[in-house]
Amino acid sequence: MKHNFKTTIGTITIVALLIISACSKGGDSANTPTASKTTLLTSSDWGIVGVQQKVVSASVWTDNYASMKACEKDNRVIFKANGSYETNEGATKCSASDPQILESGTWSLTQNETMLVIQATNSSQIMNATIETLTTSSLIFSYTQVISGVTYQYRESFGH
Repeated sequence: MKHNFKTTIGTITIVALLIISACSKGGDSANTPTASKTTLLTSSDWGIVGVQQKVVSASVWTDNYASMKACEKDNRVIFKANGSYETNEGATKCSASDPQILESGTWSLTQNETMLVIQATNSSQIMNATIETLTTSSLIFSYTQVISGVTYQYRESFGH
């Protein structure tokens, strides 16, 4: 009986070590948990790194980022876990009299976390932006806007 008990304990120990060893090895990305889009969005503030626009019927995008002032390029967008957001001037204000917080409001993710819905405080306008990319270091979304009867598509890119 003692021999069988020791053999059973030995076998269980070996199996347990094999399981632990297999679980601790990396490389199986299918079992690697990924951060939720909410976590990715709220983990740090975002700085703009690209702005493009085009008329919806056109195929060519226009780069608006190149013509932005340096004081606009350092602005930051902060998405908070409580569903609020703010856009602030960053380190450099375009005018000393500008408020540090340029805009604030609410945000949410819809449509299986593929749509970012943003509404500024004191505004009835809601922006529904399609999330094209959201990683630990990159956020790209696009949205449409009608101006003087013409529908434009915008693509904004952000990084940390």
